[in-house]
Amino acid sequence: MSTKNKKDLKGLGENIPPDPFLVNLYFEANGSTIDFAQRFYNYYKHKGWLNQCHKRIRNWKVIAWQWIYYGPKIC
Repeated sequence: MSTKNKKDLKGLGENIPPDPFLVNLYFEANGSTIDFAQRFYNYYKHKGWLNQCHKRIRNWKVIAWQWIYYGPKIC
């Protein structure tokens, strides 16, 4: 896949930091709330979009799904 085509795939979760609007949509589409989406977004924004192992998050949707279904894993 070319770089241009990959840049066009903004909704797949690979854009870090994600657009807050897309985060809200993702949370609502998965049965959660905008408030919970904003907590997720602000938490990872504050952490510099690093995961629990201090590595850069590659796909925010994976982490968001874990927040929705298992709850936040805040250290």
